[in-house]
Amino acid sequence: MRPLPSIRVCSIDPGNSHTGVAILEPPDRLCWVQHLTPTQGSRNGQQHHADPIVRWWKRLEGIVLTQRPTHIVYEDYVWQGQKRMSNNSPALFQLIGVIRCLTLVRPYPSVTTLHPGKWRQQLTGDATADERLVDWVLKQRLGRSLLDDGPLRERGHIVDAVGVGLAYLDIMQWEQHIAIAAGCK
Repeated sequence: MRPLPSIRVCSIDPGNSHTGVAILEPPDRLCWVQHLTPTQGSRNGQQHHADPIVRWWKRLEGIVLTQRPTHIVYEDYVWQGQKRMSNNSPALFQLIGVIRCLTLVRPYPSVTTLHPGKWRQQLTGDATADERLVDWVLKQRLGRSLLDDGPLRERGHIVDAVGVGLAYLDIMQWEQHIAIAAGCK
């Protein structure tokens, strides 16, 4: 397959209190990774902004402005099958709204969501793969384990953010391959 044209993906694993963010480029290049919380960036315990939506916006807008992704993909676990998950809070829905609004920030990246089962299936071959299996695949492709870095809660979000991004790059690669085979490109 031909390499994808200039693509830079910001992948996000959103959570109520912990969020993983990664920047990836094809093929399998992890450029940047960070764990975020809504309270990061505070001074002496005082928040720059009282509103958590504003705090998330400022953090994620800064990432888009400095890292300049062409695409943003995030794990959407709000709906599992036909039932809404009971552990979702209004704060999580607000964070997802902030992520969707990042299309308004230059360089105006597209925003896509991937269901956990879909990206895990794409990346590992198992829609129910746990973080250890995802990390094993990441180690094979990136040459290092991400579960070995930092506290456990943070590591899980980082592993998922990188996994979502690599699965998205794989899907984009296959879509390009199919378009070429069909004579569309």
